[in-house]
Amino acid sequence: MSQSPASSKLAAPTANNVFMDINSDCEAEQEAQDAELILQQAQVKLRLVNEAQEHCREEWKRLEEEKTRLVLAMKLAVEQAVELVMDREWRIQLQVSL
Repeated sequence: MSQSPASSKLAAPTANNVFMDINSDCEAEQEAQDAELILQQAQVKLRLVNEAQEHCREEWKRLEEEKTRLVLAMKLAVEQAVELVMDREWRIQLQVSL
């Protein structure tokens, strides 16, 4: 003869002589522990995502600063090249006019 699910559960009387399902307390406690674990895991993942985002922002800022330095260096190099060309042109014209 098989037992019904209700008859296989443990029950205990409470202070008011109302029977309480002991298994449901254990299940509720286990569910609460599972929920706490899930919450902790989610918090760890959130922290890792936030750290990764911060790292990306810092790397982006560093790359933007590097790009700015390179653009300024290129402008300076072009200005110096133009000055050099103009100086040579001036010297050539000076030699031709003498």
